Amino acid sequence: MRRLRVTAAVLAGLSVLLASCSDGASSQEPPPGAIPGDQRTHSQGKIKVTEVAEGLKVGWDIGFLPSGNLLVPQRPGTLSVVAPKKKGQKISDVTDPSQTTVTDVEIDLPEPYVKAEGGLLGMVLHPDFEKSRKFTLCQTTQTPDGKPQDIRLITWRLSEDEKSATKVKDLITGLPLGPTGQHVGCRPTVGPDGELLIGTGDGYDLDAAQDKDSLGGKVLRVDWNTGKALPDNPFVADGSAKTDNAERVISYGHRNVQGVAVRPGTKEIWTAEHGTTRDDEINLIQPGKNYGWDPSQGGEKTDDSQYGSLELEVDMTDKERFPDAVDAKWSTGEPTEALCAAVFLDGEQWGELEGKLAVTSLKGSKLFLMTVEGEGKDSKITAVDVPKELDWTYKRLRAARIGPDGALYLTTAGGENDYVLRVEPDKVDGGK
Repeated sequence: MRRLRVTAAVLAGLSVLLASCSDGASSQEPPPGAIPGDQRTHSQGKIKVTEVAEGLKVGWDIGFLPSGNLLVPQRPGTLSVVAPKKKGQKISDVTDPSQTTVTDVEIDLPEPYVKAEGGLLGMVLHPDFEKSRKFTLCQTTQTPDGKPQDIRLITWRLSEDEKSATKVKDLITGLPLGPTGQHVGCRPTVGPDGELLIGTGDGYDLDAAQDKDSLGGKVLRVDWNTGKALPDNPFVADGSAKTDNAERVISYGHRNVQGVAVRPGTKEIWTAEHGTTRDDEINLIQPGKNYGWDPSQGGEKTDDSQYGSLELEVDMTDKERFPDAVDAKWSTGEPTEALCAAVFLDGEQWGELEGKLAVTSLKGSKLFLMTVEGEGKDSKITAVDVPKELDWTYKRLRAARIGPDGALYLTTAGGENDYVLRVEPDKVDGGK
């Protein structure tokens, strides 16, 4: 394993450099049931980590192809396939990056707006991919003169030989994108009923999170083929939605949702969200509810160029302005970790780790394993563990998906020579 040698000076510099991922302040108290940072456990020997591929640049997501290969969007604008070099070998059998190749897919993408967090973002294979070959990819876009345009989800069809992809349609367009390229989280995931869920960032737009007609700062729920809302979405069902955008929304008042996870055996939707200088959040989504992020301060502030300073004045969950806002199930307190992707560990091979919520972090460069107890609104995160095997051993950790072999696959996001990692329970201490 390639470990980082990090000095105090480097850490200080990194905290400044990475502030854009979690950059603001708040006097908010941790939500009920939160585990303070100094009560986190730091286990060792429960997991093992294998480097599967290297040489990537900020792999944002992972799709598992029927061939056994991996489809990985790289933020600067490249879509790639990771495949074993040896014929007949499986990704699950790879023990070293020298055993895989990374090959770019020929795809005519709209020119991505690659600045700060912008570029190619989250991706999901359609549930019928084996037949349709369809996948949907989030990306930032720019105008012909290089200015930010929007964040959009585009559906593509991958060729049988995995060498090219052709456009099917623009599924959803118009997610807000500011000139800074910040708060562009776009994480699509298969929902509990097989629908398409999408977590979004507010695009550095002061009003977006509280504006139901904006797609920014939301969790969306739509049809895979049309991008339209489903009839039982909350603001469709109650008749309050006046626009297509509002119909797509199932929750609002989010700052920058980077992870969306469905808890196995339930219909619970959990999200991971970037905080300011404190309070990255883990939320349980309640349809139709407000999660309390409002840097516009009730619409009083209107100058988006002042966003960075204005967000220092508000809480992630502003209970004073929105008394009914939903509290986070867990938050980092201060400092933040820049929580990113989220997925539940599923399968008996995980042993004592089965059912834990795995959450990656960017600024914190670690993997969190969270114990969730109870069900529905009464559920709580009762313990938080950081395995030493993934605590500053790599650069920023971004994607997290469970593969068909049951292992957890992650991507690193340092910016150059990034990895795809496979995480499995240790057969001696962590698994059955």
